[in-house]
Amino acid sequence: MQERQTALFTATQTKQVVDFANLTFKEPPINICVDEGRSEVTVKGLRQGYCVVPSGEKFLFLYAFLKKNLSKKVMVFFSSCNSVQADKGILLCTDVAARGLDIPSVDWILQYDPPDKRKVYVHRVGRTARGEGAEGKAVLFLLPEELNFVSYLRVRYKS
Repeated sequence: MQERQTALFTATQTKQVVDFANLTFKEPPINICVDEGRSEVTVKGLRQGYCVVPSGEKFLFLYAFLKKNLSKKVMVFFSSCNSVQADKGILLCTDVAARGLDIPSVDWILQYDPPDKRKVYVHRVGRTARGEGAEGKAVLFLLPEELNFVSYLRVRYKS
């Protein structure tokens, strides 16, 4: 008789994931944590920044950035599905793509709209600089009135 093994892999351990595992598995799950106690939230190879862009110039800035980086892999995050229409080599996405996607060698993460939570920011930028020694860059677009978001991000990350 063949023995079956079921495994669940997740980058973040939330109550929902634990509840799902407890409902799904016959035996109590075994948790294995990697980098437990790690003080950094993002990886060393990730260079992060932000730019303050007036509302009327935000789309033009995005267009200019994408035009300049046509040879790069770029993911652009928007806050709603109404903003996302992808028909070229650039992935236009919502936070659905912030977790679980492992696209190799993503050069840039652009956050056209800021996320509503710090952990969503971390998951978004986590789509680049993946793997040992990997590098990537992330830029967060902010309206002048959203500049306080940078201070919010600097507060020690807590899930």
